[in-house]
Amino acid sequence: MTTASIILLLIGTYLLIGLMVGVAFALVGVVRVDPAASQRGRAWRRFRALLIPGATALWPLVASRWITATKAPNGVGTPPPPTRSMRPERRIHLVAWCVLTPLLLVAVAWAWNARDVGLTGKDLAGTDEPGQGHKPEAYP
Repeated sequence: MTTASIILLLIGTYLLIGLMVGVAFALVGVVRVDPAASQRGRAWRRFRALLIPGATALWPLVASRWITATKAPNGVGTPPPPTRSMRPERRIHLVAWCVLTPLLLVAVAWAWNARDVGLTGKDLAGTDEPGQGHKPEAYP
């Protein structure tokens, strides 16, 4: 098996498990996590249909939230009480954004330069300076 086929197999497995968890969550589990979702009607079906793609993509988070949801004495689900603030996660997202944005810009600039210069350090015409002596007939 090649690396690409292994990666595709892992992605397919992830999506298959996610689809099963997403459909089950939309049909059964959403009421346990969010009591407001227990209403019936046409909007109820549309709401649950909209949950399936997101629950499929984020199935590990959805499954953990579904498992940790507690049942109230009246049978209607309630989410567990928050144990910590969202401040640490927001700080992590800010740091990731501040680090990944410049890295993305550097990667794009490097790729743009590599397109003209190539990996040898010379441009397509054979000179050391990009843009000097650049001739269209030098292309293969």
